[in-house]
Amino acid sequence: MTKTTARAIANYGVKACRVAYDMHHRQGFGASGIANEGPVVLRTWKQADAAINAGRELAQMDRVVWC
Repeated sequence: MTKTTARAIANYGVKACRVAYDMHHRQGFGASGIANEGPVVLRTWKQADAAINAGRELAQMDRVVWC
């Protein structure tokens, strides 16, 4: 896990990061759309972008564990 992912998880929580990545990957939202319509803890597009990246890394870690 990278330092930026650990910081995003500590600041926003695992659930918010996973939701942000899901909104980005499956529903096609960008960072500004997630900041407007996503989890409440993600108020700015920079926060949403960090959460997307953390969620992506979490998803990759899940694949490594389950494959």
